[in-house]
Amino acid sequence: MDTLLTGLGKSAQTIGLVGPSVTDHPDLPALARKITEQGKKLSFSSLRMETLTDELVDLILQSGQKTLTVAVDAPSEKMRDVINKAATDDFIVEKCRFLTRKGILHLKIYSIIGLPLETEDDIDQFIRLVERVQEGYVEECRKLGRIGQLTIGLSPLVPKPGTPFQWHPMESVKSLKKKFARVRKALGKIPYLKMSFGSPNEAYLQTYLSRGDRNTQAFFKTYLNNGHDAKSALKEHPVDEYVYRQYEKNDYLPWDIVDHGYRENFLWEDYQRGLKAAHTPVCDTAICHICGLC
Repeated sequence: MDTLLTGLGKSAQTIGLVGPSVTDHPDLPALARKITEQGKKLSFSSLRMETLTDELVDLILQSGQKTLTVAVDAPSEKMRDVINKAATDDFIVEKCRFLTRKGILHLKIYSIIGLPLETEDDIDQFIRLVERVQEGYVEECRKLGRIGQLTIGLSPLVPKPGTPFQWHPMESVKSLKKKFARVRKALGKIPYLKMSFGSPNEAYLQTYLSRGDRNTQAFFKTYLNNGHDAKSALKEHPVDEYVYRQYEKNDYLPWDIVDHGYRENFLWEDYQRGLKAAHTPVCDTAICHICGLC
């Protein structure tokens, strides 16, 4: 890192730290301190709330960063159980208050919807969570005498190969649009709140490209020949069977030719755990060898 920072000199004012779980890195505070000491701004793709300590938030603020994106991961506590995340609504509300008190005036909260077992009640719980977060955010901002903006981001689940949900179909575009409309109607008039929604149609295309087999070449040929019009290409190549198919344990998956390194049946077992909303212990890479990767 020293070599990289020296090489950058003054050419880069912001250093972005990107990864699936950046704040899990044991040396992150030391790394963040080194970056801020050189007068550079820290930037993160997304942060897990439970890892945001006083020290790390202070370093982020010292670097001049006034906006944070944090993941609540799923719309309700039950859905967080499905994806093996332990954060309660009360914890999320209090953490958002903490971040606002510290001086984070622009707070972005990100969640996925369209998870297995999700119902309208989970969406209603998310709406209530946002209302509580917004109330606490405004209250803390008033104490500071300044107010910024709270942004809520919702994105549809795109089942990806090499994950426990690779067997699970994407929720229908029609259903996802109804959920977005439900959230928009409930929260649309709340002050200092901005909403951002991922496109269900875009998620449909991403799911096809993620779960498709060799037949996707026909789609790409059409796409390349029609001026890169994905919507038109999808009409010529119906792909519902890839997007909405529920795979079973013994089904051959198009991507099974790739060895991801997981122990046999690990992902399927994790998928079944998720369908039961059961928890597994936090992975400790020093001693844990359950998945087979470490």
